[in-house]
Order: sequence, then structure tokens, then C-alpha cells
Amino acid sequence: MRGEALLAQARRDHQAGRWRQAEQAYRQLLQRDPHHSEAMFWLGTMAHQLGKQSDAVALLAKAVQIRPDVSAYYCNLGLALHGLGRYDEAVSVLQQAVKSSPDDHAAWLNLGLALKADGQFDAAFDAYSKALELRPSEAAVWSNLAALHQESGDFEAAEKACCEALRLQPHRTECYRSLLMIRSVEQEADDRLQAMQRLYQQDVVNAAEKAHLCFALAKAYEDLQSKEFFEQHQDYGVSDEAPIFIVGMPRSGSTLIEQILSSHPQVWGAGELLDFPRLALESIAKVTGQSFPQNVGALGQQQVVDLAQTYLKRLRGHAEGQAFITDKMLANFTLVGVIQLLLPDARIIHCRRDAVDTCLACFRQYFTDRQPFAYDLAELGRYYRLYDELMNHWQQVLPGRVLEVNYEDILSDQAGQTRRLLDYCKLPWDDACLDFHRSERVVKTASLAQVRSPLYKGAAGRWRHYEKHLAPLLAELDLAGDQPSHGV
Repeated sequence: MRGEALLAQARRDHQAGRWRQAEQAYRQLLQRDPHHSEAMFWLGTMAHQLGKQSDAVALLAKAVQIRPDVSAYYCNLGLALHGLGRYDEAVSVLQQAVKSSPDDHAAWLNLGLALKADGQFDAAFDAYSKALELRPSEAAVWSNLAALHQESGDFEAAEKACCEALRLQPHRTECYRSLLMIRSVEQEADDRLQAMQRLYQQDVVNAAEKAHLCFALAKAYEDLQSKEFFEQHQDYGVSDEAPIFIVGMPRSGSTLIEQILSSHPQVWGAGELLDFPRLALESIAKVTGQSFPQNVGALGQQQVVDLAQTYLKRLRGHAEGQAFITDKMLANFTLVGVIQLLLPDARIIHCRRDAVDTCLACFRQYFTDRQPFAYDLAELGRYYRLYDELMNHWQQVLPGRVLEVNYEDILSDQAGQTRRLLDYCKLPWDDACLDFHRSERVVKTASLAQVRSPLYKGAAGRWRHYEKHLAPLLAELDLAGDQPSHGV
């Protein structure tokens, strides 16, 4: 087959997702001509699309050497470098792309992505503005501009940009997810909800677009049903202030918070208890004959009271007479709504830590219990995103109900954050809480060594030492859902 025909066939296989056939054809072209820049470029682009970023960088860098005048080559090399977390190099390459082709809106868009990842927000705004100037009707630019506004805290501008992206491209469903993060749905007649419902019923979106749509619809339905549910059931449950639930991600500083609280003479640290998850996931199913979470709405008031009293009896069985008892089963973050229903006066403390530090600490830890999400960087990022969205949901539905405590804030202001914790739990000040490391209580978590020592500040920002190895995690933790423009 002649070279042009072979390249055309390779491109057809590539576009159809027939990766093996496409690769074979591209490599055959390179065997014939090692300087075949198009074959080199498309082979590198395919490697990038398949997540093989190191291979992509090597191939695309050669393509750029062969044809330093082609903007698309720089663009995709920059994206591959971005995928490896080499943001400063990506910026440099993409600056060359816009220099090579200053009228290429995709080059400016991708430069904006790299600048944003590198923390250069003002420069990223400038790059996106240039992309809009060149292509004001490009939905991808509006979508990414919305993400940048959202991360910068300008939610009004983010909402406007999302709406413009959807006006231009109604199937750009990640914008619906962003909109639902910015503003909750408060009534069935909400225009966004109705638009999403119509789009879902038409069944015209692809699998990836539908995934975004389903998450957005789930968030909308949660906004509506959760608020109504808690309003209708506000008199249910048992009034008891003994439980202190500590929830969040593993390795987020939760053991430190429990150690601080349990150093108080009125608090017993019970550790990670399975009692509440079993109650929520097993007992409610037995009582109602339905599965979680739909079964929660089927509970009668007396059933709620019985379940709450069952948990309280088990909880007090772990203590030695103290008035307050901590339950540090972190996965209870998924059950905040059930806690509110059964125990409306219980304290709920949400432990937060820098997202990347949290996930890296999970990845570095060998867990003796089952934490299947913790052994793959991309899966860790996806799990963290879902956790983060759910906790934001509880904050919106149950405002003021959950106390959020940042690990980094404890490191910088131990006394102030300790007082904040004690005030929330209605506990008087006790100096023993500052000397938490002197407590002799049994600690069974992965942090058992740390809580036997005074506060150690060296763990904050530790992920920077491993940054070049964390590309899959960093990509997943980009909550804005940036969408690059490929030269494909």
C-alpha cells in the first residue's frame, strides 16, 4: 500500500478506536521513513489518548523536531506533558504553539489549561480570553473559562460561562455538573433540571456525556428530596448529645482529632466502630424490607427511635462512663443523613486535609482493613471527588450541622482549633487536650505513631516531592473538569 493510502487507513482505524491496527500502520510508515512527521505525530497522539504519556512525550517531541512549524504538534506535546504533571514544561511548549500559530484558538485554550495547572491564574484568564476572541462560539473555551472562574471563587461569572457553553453546545453535560455545584436545585420547575431531564429522555448523548448528566441529575434530586425529607422528619429520632461522629477520608487527620478530644476527661475515644454502618445498611433493611438508601424514607417514627436507642446502647457499651463518646468510623460520611434522622443532637466533625496530601497518604499506606480505592492513583482521585461532592451536599442540605476541621489549621493554630472543637462539642476547656500525645488510650489506626508525639508539621505539602509521579491522581482531582482541545 502506498504511503498516502496507508496513512489514510491508519487515520480511519485511529478515529474508529481500532488502536492496534492504527499503531501497526503508523509504525509501518515510520519503518519506511523514520522522519515521517505525521505518522510520528498521530502515533504520539494515540499514546496520549491511551494514557501512555511518557511514550507520547517521546514521540511528539520527535515530531516537533522534524516539523517545528506545526502548532498542533506543540499542542499535543503540551497536553502529554500536562498529563505527566510537568506543568512548567507544558506551558513552555504551548507558548511555542501560540507563537507558531497565534490565530489557533485551540493552542490558546490548551495554554490556558497548562497555566491554570501551573497556578498562573491571571495568565490563564488571558489565554482563555484570547481563545474566545478567536472563537467566541467555541463551547469548550466557555466551559474551561467557567471552571477557572469557579476555582477563583467567582461563582456568578462561572455560572454565566457554563450557561453560555450549554447554549452553544447543549450536550456539554459536564457544565450541568458544574452548575449544580454552584447553585442547588430548590424546586421541580428549575429550568436546569427540566433541561437535564429532556436531554436524558432524548438519549442523544454518548456514554461519557451521559455519565456527567446522571451525576448532575442525582445531585439535583438529592437537593430536592433531601431538604424536603429532613423538614418532614425533623421531629423524629432521639435527642442525645453523647455521640461525636468523626468522618472524612482516611489519613486526613482524624486520629489526631479523636486523640485531642479523647484527652478530655469527659470524652471516651471509641475508635472506628462498625455499629452505625451495620445499623444503617443492615438493620434498616430488615425493618423495612427495602435496600439502602431508599429504605430510609420508609421508616416510621417509632422505628427511628428504636434504631437510635439500639445504637446508643451499643455505643455506651464501648465507654467507661464518660458523657461523650467518639465514633471514628470515617466512612460514616456517606451516612450523615441517617445520623441526622436518628440522632439530631449528635456532633458530626468532618476532617479535611489538602486533597493531594490526603490521597498520597492513602496510596502510601498498607491498610489492614478493606480500602480498595486506595491502591490506584486515578481511582483514588475519583473516589475523593465523589466524597468531596457528597460532603458539600450535606453542608448545603444541613447547613451548620457538620463542623469542618482542617488538618493544616490544627498545625498552624493548635490551641485555637482545639478550643473550636471543644466549643462545638459543648465541652469546657481542659489543658490535657493540648497534650494529646501523653494520652495512654489504645490507638489502632495507621496513625498510632504520630499521635504519640507532639504535632509534626512536615507532612503538609509532602505530595510536592512526588509530583512528577502523580499525574493520574492530579488529573482526576481537577474538579473543574477541564477539557483540552486535541489535534485529532
